Amino acid sequence: GSRLLVRDDSLWTPEQTYEALHRHGVTVAAFPPVYLQQLAEHARRELAERGTAPPPVRVYCFGGDAVGDAAFELAKAALRPEHIINGYGPTETVVTPLIWKAGREDRCGGAYAPIGLRVGDRSTHVLDGDLNPVPLGVVGELYLGGSGLARGYLNRPGLTAERFVADPFSGNGGRLYRTGDLVRQRTDGVIEYVGRLDHQVKIRGFRIELGEVEARLRAQEGVREAAVVAGDGSSGKRLVGYVVPAGEEGGGAFVERLRAGLKAALPDYMVPAHIVVLERLPLTPNGKLDRKA
Repeated sequence: GSRLLVRDDSLWTPEQTYEALHRHGVTVAAFPPVYLQQLAEHARRELAERGTAPPPVRVYCFGGDAVGDAAFELAKAALRPEHIINGYGPTETVVTPLIWKAGREDRCGGAYAPIGLRVGDRSTHVLDGDLNPVPLGVVGELYLGGSGLARGYLNRPGLTAERFVADPFSGNGGRLYRTGDLVRQRTDGVIEYVGRLDHQVKIRGFRIELGEVEARLRAQEGVREAAVVAGDGSSGKRLVGYVVPAGEEGGGAFVERLRAGLKAALPDYMVPAHIVVLERLPLTPNGKLDRKA
């Protein structure tokens, strides 16, 4: 048989979780992506400072938020599992219609970890705004159908009609759920996450995907975590970037170096007007990045 380790009502710190994984010999564990990254950072420090090997976890699972390439590689290197599984699925599709299972040699191949291949009796479609399939490698919105699809939202007929639409590819009156996630499908069938429709903003008349700016910021040397939000300024909306440095950096020279790196890789209108250095990105009680904090 097996045992299940369930924490109490308190939110364990990564240090507490790390110790519990060791003490109880946990072999499969699931965490939100940002929390898993913090756990990996602690594992790296423990190995460097005390020579402590990571817990004996064979499989780490994450889900509920996008996983950047740097965070994925850090978890793979510091925690050393046999596999890392990215489980994707909105609540409306109950609950994991796609899975990407990565081995020790697998790489993301993009800014974010792929969300994988469909599981079970599900259907996946990458469509444009007119519900037409887009070619392989082209970004579109992900629509999900098949088994497990919710009936709709309780007492919210308008929202139900907006998010649950008739399936144009079904001959039996099926429905599809509009996820609001922007994706593209590779030639091997794997679906890559690109960003959110509701994370698209207009700056100076240009439509910007915040996830693309975040990915560029996260790729800069010395950056461990990054988030980008759009706020209101005196002359309209502007981008603000938040970064957690990987080392001891964090002064004005560090910020200017990041800004220069972004200017070399992005159009001027996509470079954040301000870059703020934080010790840690804020999390919600369930361990996800809190963009409203």
